[in-house]
Amino acid sequence: MDEKKLGSILFINIVSAFASATVVIAVTVRIFGDWAMEYSGLFRLGSEGLAFETIVQIFVLSVAFGILLTLFTSEIFFNKVRLLWRVAILVFLSYVMCTAFVVIFRWIPINSWEAWASYLVGFTIFYGMGTALMVIETVREDKRYEKLLSDYKKKEAGND
Repeated sequence: MDEKKLGSILFINIVSAFASATVVIAVTVRIFGDWAMEYSGLFRLGSEGLAFETIVQIFVLSVAFGILLTLFTSEIFFNKVRLLWRVAILVFLSYVMCTAFVVIFRWIPINSWEAWASYLVGFTIFYGMGTALMVIETVREDKRYEKLLSDYKKKEAGND
């Protein structure tokens, strides 16, 4: 894969992660903001919206996630690792990275098991949906490439 295409993929991954995270968090803030503003830095403005600092934190997390996603979905480093293992490692590292941001920036109360349970459930649901979409897209691309290869082999066999 050439550097230009890799750069485009990285940019798309970062923008997609940032847009998705911002929308999900903004909707969550709109719904639970007033109730949770005294407990969490993420909800410091209540249901009025996201603070600029929070948006920057989400962007930095999106850049880190975009890099991680690009590395794990490209054939640069992990070309001999099965897709299932790549996805499992990506999910684990993403969870660790997101949890680090949650703790560092006090997005949820550190000593509230209810908040951590909600975080785990939310992370699992949203990350599960994203992973499912990524796997579906990969399977679809694989089928397309297999068909192209099959068509090419038929064409080549007909030319002999």
